[in-house]
This record gives sequence, C-alpha cells and structure tokens, in this order.
Amino acid sequence: GREVTVVTNALPATMALCQRAGVRVMSTGGWLDPASMSWTGAFAEDALNRVHIKKLFLSSKGVDLERGLSELDEAQAAIKRRLMAAAEETYLLVDHSKFDQRAVVYFAALGEVDAVITDAGTGADEQARLHAAGLRVLVAGAEPTKPDENPGEQRP
Repeated sequence: GREVTVVTNALPATMALCQRAGVRVMSTGGWLDPASMSWTGAFAEDALNRVHIKKLFLSSKGVDLERGLSELDEAQAAIKRRLMAAAEETYLLVDHSKFDQRAVVYFAALGEVDAVITDAGTGADEQARLHAAGLRVLVAGAEPTKPDENPGEQRP
C-alpha cells in the first residue's frame, strides 16, 4: 500500500497512529495543553510553518454560520489557523452538537473550509444552510451531497 504522512498537534492521534503500518506521524511538539492533550505555542506554530498539508481534517468547538469556527482559547485558535494556512484542502469534522455553538475565539470563516463532515444527527435544515453557504456536506454513513442537491433527498 501507499504510505500516508500525518501531521498532528494532538498527542492521542500521535499515539494511536504511530503503531500503524504505512503511516508516518509528524508531531508538532510545543507546549502540551492538558485539557486537549494537544501541542500549542510558538514551537508548534513554527513546525507548521515548515510543512505542506494536502488534506486537513480539523475540528472546532463551535460552528456559527455567520461568524465562523471558534475555539476555547487563542492558543488552540492560532494552531488551527496555521494548520489551515498549510493545507490545500480543509475538511471540518464536527458532529451535530457543534452547530450554533460559539466558543471564545474565532479562527476562521466557514467559507474557508472545503467541506463539512458531520453525523446523521445534523438535520436537513442545518445541511441546507451549509449547502446555501456553498459547502459540500458529507454525512458519516451516507452518500455525499453537493451544494445544489436537496440534503433531505433520499437516494435509491
């Protein structure tokens, strides 16, 4: 198979992926945030300035269609901004509970992501709002829809 390189600032992801065949893991290092078990700070940010990321999969504490994506603190927001700057494509991974939530620090507009990957708990109305914003929506366990398709449409 093809080898995949994963760039992460998350310690749990590093630990889970480092034992997998065909996966190389590059961890940013930096200051370890005990609450999120992720690396933050200048060391982590500097590491991200030296990498290219083809596909970025990132989460967000809150998703507000008007104001954008938010995190609990500036350190987490800064890392996410750097990750997005290094990436060709950005996929937002959020379950239905993150929509209409607002954390403390905004780090990106929703239009800066290429697609949203969410769960089946994200209702048709929310999916329609995401489509109206021009986003591709992928629901885990379902077939992908495009912005011009009806998200509630049943497929044969």
